[in-house]
Amino acid sequence: MNRSRQLLLWTGAAVAAVVLLVWAFPRAYPLLPEPWTVSTSEAAAIAAARLVDLGEPVVDGYVVSRLVSDQQLELRLRKLVEERPEAVESSWLEDEVLLWDVLVYPPGAIAGQWTYHARIALDGRVATLEKRISGGVPFGSLTSEEARRQADAFLGAQGIDPNDFASVEERLQRSGERTDLSLRYRRPELFDRHGFAHGIEVQFVGDVLAGMRTWFEDDDQGAQARALQPLAFLGFGRILAVYVFLPLLAVPFLKRYHAGEIGVRRGLQIMGLLFALSIVFQLMAARTASQGVPLGVFSRAQATWVWGIQFAVLVYLPLSLVGFLGWSVGESLCREGWARKLAAFDALLQRDWRNRTVAVSTVRGTLAGVTLAGALVGLSLVGAELGGGPLLSFVFGPWWDDARYMGVALLLFVVIYGFYAALVGRLFLVPALGRVTRPWVAAVVASVIGALFTWGPEIGVLPLPLFVALAVVGSGVLVGLFLGCDLLTSVLAHTTAMALIGAYPLITAASTAVQLQGWIALVGVSVPALVGVRYLGSRREFTYRYDDVPPHVRRIAERERQRLELETARNIQSSILPELPPELAGVRLSHAYLPATEVGGDFYDVIPLDRQPHSATSHERLAVAVGDVAGHGVSSGLVMAAVKAALTVQVGYDPSVEAVFRRLNRVVHASARRRRLLTTLCYAVLDPASRRFRFASAGHLFPYRVRPDGEVTVLESVAYPLGVRSDLVVRVRTVELAGGDRIVLASDGVIEATHETTDEPFGFERFEVELRRHAGRDLDDLRDAVLGEVAAHLGSAPRPDDLTLLILEVP
Repeated sequence: MNRSRQLLLWTGAAVAAVVLLVWAFPRAYPLLPEPWTVSTSEAAAIAAARLVDLGEPVVDGYVVSRLVSDQQLELRLRKLVEERPEAVESSWLEDEVLLWDVLVYPPGAIAGQWTYHARIALDGRVATLEKRISGGVPFGSLTSEEARRQADAFLGAQGIDPNDFASVEERLQRSGERTDLSLRYRRPELFDRHGFAHGIEVQFVGDVLAGMRTWFEDDDQGAQARALQPLAFLGFGRILAVYVFLPLLAVPFLKRYHAGEIGVRRGLQIMGLLFALSIVFQLMAARTASQGVPLGVFSRAQATWVWGIQFAVLVYLPLSLVGFLGWSVGESLCREGWARKLAAFDALLQRDWRNRTVAVSTVRGTLAGVTLAGALVGLSLVGAELGGGPLLSFVFGPWWDDARYMGVALLLFVVIYGFYAALVGRLFLVPALGRVTRPWVAAVVASVIGALFTWGPEIGVLPLPLFVALAVVGSGVLVGLFLGCDLLTSVLAHTTAMALIGAYPLITAASTAVQLQGWIALVGVSVPALVGVRYLGSRREFTYRYDDVPPHVRRIAERERQRLELETARNIQSSILPELPPELAGVRLSHAYLPATEVGGDFYDVIPLDRQPHSATSHERLAVAVGDVAGHGVSSGLVMAAVKAALTVQVGYDPSVEAVFRRLNRVVHASARRRRLLTTLCYAVLDPASRRFRFASAGHLFPYRVRPDGEVTVLESVAYPLGVRSDLVVRVRTVELAGGDRIVLASDGVIEATHETTDEPFGFERFEVELRRHAGRDLDDLRDAVLGEVAAHLGSAPRPDDLTLLILEVP
């Protein structure tokens, strides 16, 4: 399916989702405030005008105005509205779910020591007016009649008719010599059989009017609290999840960074962006979000800064760091097979957005977000029909703490958590899980983890299983968009869905100021798509040039190229070095070759020599060689290959010890002398019939003769290494062996193996002790015992040089 047709389908789905959203939202949330006519500034003005009825205004006071919710009341009302919708509608309870909360602190007051407190319903009705009365003021007393008269007058001044209440209950509380009085005005008993009552309480401290507040009593209040606890724990767990993701991401990050597979420039840019947006969000929300947080001796104004700094350091800094790690590790994983999913996102990071690649992703992501928002609200309505309760208070997230600029705060919130969830829940989790399991399993697991531990486009529905099910649906759609489209599409779908669900109550409000805040958020998340529409007709796609590829990706590609070259070189070397049979010409053989790197510089061979019909020797002999080119790696491997080839040719022409050394010395002197890749060699001709061992050593370890009784003899032969001089003189020796004698040839990798902590070499003495100790064992057992001791001496330290061991047993 081409992209144009895809966009048309997404457009149709988005239009249908908007229709569904408009129809389903008020039905899924029957307690949606209607009409919402008062903005935060208007609520503060109403509170200021009414609070003068309680006393003089505070000069230069510190005012905190915020939107608050009562989740327990909302949950209770959802049950009541199903049984007595007319009773709920005629009560004030609907207005109590969401309220403007205004507190006025005198200059320098500490947290909690407010002077005035007011709560204003979203339609402008006054719900609470309170004044804190100082205990040092002398108080008189009131009669019940005088208290009732003042209370009725005060309620009337607030636009509340005392005659609307069914009864008034008087409550007394003695505090020392002072008697406090409260009058509870009870609304008509509409919910008697439901164990629920509500009304307004007017309070007197002594003979001073302290204000009024709404009240309700619920016999089933504990059940509401228990029902809300799982969501509260889940929200707390999501904050802790940031600290869980830190080590989980740090370990692969450190491994890949140490290997040069990860670049940090883009990750640091993303981390800086997330933290900067978080700081702006925190500056906007700290005044209201810190309300009610006990911070000791700090004044209320100081508490805003102290709490804001603490929250930024303890929550937003780790969250930004997790975003950095999520991008760094996730990008590295995606580059290995899913690079196309990063193309549009990379184009934005490179500020190359005037192309069709970015345009399609931005428009598709926005349309998908609208579709997802409508689908989630529709599903929440289905959940309501099944007994679930979508809670309006969960539609408003932490972004509502800034009541003055809720639209900006909402936009910042969805961008911060949208990026965080995308980088961790999709960019990292999906490819990481895909490396150890099937793609569909990885997608399912990532969807569940994303729903439980990262913020997502979700609906606050009770009970918890229904909430989790809807969260998994939302997370699963985003994972599917990542797998089926790309990262940018998934990010924009996430932010758009969150913004639309959060902004819907604002844009449907009667207050123009509140509507404006909702449209600010929606326009903000739509900007990428609005810009992208301009370039949908562009013929230019975003394609990678070599210069566009991040440096660490180039390093990965270069390392992969080198790895393939080394793998090829290792395979070639493996074909050059023989896999010796357990026996040749009656001589038993055992060998081991362990290169220090992919390509080693050691070589060995045991070559049967053809019988010469005109020679005095009519039986088969063996040419035996062990050599070591200085160093290890590709250069040494190339010289080794040349020397090994020359050895094979020379042995076929003239296998005598003198001739072989002359020929190989010329090869090394001509090809490797300038590079100081000198070569040591121990070469011998073994006659199994006569048990005669004729050999010479050019700078190499001397061979050992090991007798069955454990006697170990060093067979010395001294000469310069190959390539030092143009003419090499070697000392050729002949040794007469006995049946069962063993010849052990090794490279210096055995002797120079260093201890992991002391750097002490394995040494000749240990080598000879091991040969003596295991002399009576089988040939392969002797080999394995020596190698085991070398490995134990090395510990976890790497081998400093190639290791070769060749053992021959004379019949």
